[in-house]
Amino acid sequence: MNNMNNMNKMNKVWVSLSIGLGLCLSGILVFAQTNPSAEQERAAVEAINQLRGAVSAAEEALIREQVLHVVDKYYEYAATGQAERIPAETHLIPWMILSRNEVYDSVEETVARYAERRRTGPANWSKSTYNARNVCVLSDSSAITSGYNVRTTTDGDILSVEGVAYILMKTRDGWRIAAFSGTTPQKVIRCADEY
Repeated sequence: MNNMNNMNKMNKVWVSLSIGLGLCLSGILVFAQTNPSAEQERAAVEAINQLRGAVSAAEEALIREQVLHVVDKYYEYAATGQAERIPAETHLIPWMILSRNEVYDSVEETVARYAERRRTGPANWSKSTYNARNVCVLSDSSAITSGYNVRTTTDGDILSVEGVAYILMKTRDGWRIAAFSGTTPQKVIRCADEY
């Protein structure tokens, strides 16, 4: 009788353990399905990136170079009174100055704005230099660069230092400035991959 009771108890223990183990394993399975591992998450992000125009490290380096080249051309044209070259070579039409809530819808408006700015700017303004603090490549067709510009005289004296962030898009004609915003010179837009 004792042997029978012990066997019944053992069977109950085994059944309880089996049920408990089964519940634990199914709970782990449910947990794994709702909380993906880092590898699963990375794989999902990679799949999405390929659909959204993700870029390789080499492509990113090239985009950074191209973006900065466009911004440098813009600074050269603005400082040297070549306003007509800005909409043709550096800006997307329409474009915006976000910090001033200004939208320029045409080539003519853009040329007039930069010609006026050059005409009414300091008489001894010789050039502006963009000092990029960061270029954030968002995709194969969009990027943000932030930094500060320094306006100088022909003698090299500093007229002003202003922070700025540019949003650029790649068009069939190459990279173009779609918008920018003034910032403090210390403000830098950073972007870092989390994986």
